[in-house]
Amino acid sequence: MGIDSKPKKRILILGSGFGGLYTALHLEKKLARNPDIEITLVNRENFFLFTPMLHEVAASVRAGRARRRESRSRVVI
Repeated sequence: MGIDSKPKKRILILGSGFGGLYTALHLEKKLARNPDIEITLVNRENFFLFTPMLHEVAASVRAGRARRRESRSRVVI
């Protein structure tokens, strides 16, 4: 970072529940072409678990891996 360059604006999202993950995905689409903005999503786990479908997974109606979504590799710009 030189004297004339502006520092990056940083957006920190804490928690990758429904609100955090979808906010990060929305901002990633909206701000992807702006190199001056850095979006970071922080969570203990590296996946998003869609809990409303767990009863279907337990009953073998759906595959378990279809209800998890990796969050770390997709969101950080």
